[in-house]
Amino acid sequence: MIRTWSLYRLDNGQFAGRAFSATDASAIDRNIPEGHGAIEGEHDHLSRRVDTDTKQVVDWQPPQPTGDHEWNDKTRRWQLSAAAAEKQRKRLVALARIQELEAAQARRVRELLADSDPRLKAIDQEIAALRADL
Repeated sequence: MIRTWSLYRLDNGQFAGRAFSATDASAIDRNIPEGHGAIEGEHDHLSRRVDTDTKQVVDWQPPQPTGDHEWNDKTRRWQLSAAAAEKQRKRLVALARIQELEAAQARRVRELLADSDPRLKAIDQEIAALRADL
């Protein structure tokens, strides 16, 4: 039967995010990196750790990534707060709109200057010809 062990750091009990599977428990010793231990089972390295005193797997909440994150007890993960997520959404919408406006601005400037610059006029004519294929 295949058994799985999760690797953890001996100094603080945090899971390394790696697991090892084998049919023979004696294979564990050959596959544990220095400074690590192994405990049977596949454990979530983002919300569990090994209590270094009792060698039991316990719930764990990692440090808060930023002040914009809040802990979600249901998913057992840090997530952006609603306000931070909305701010991020607005930023992405604004960046996309700015890109649209700048692209439109360049076209309008090219159209206005086309009569005064033969190269711009040639570019504008080529674009007009290509638009016919759309």
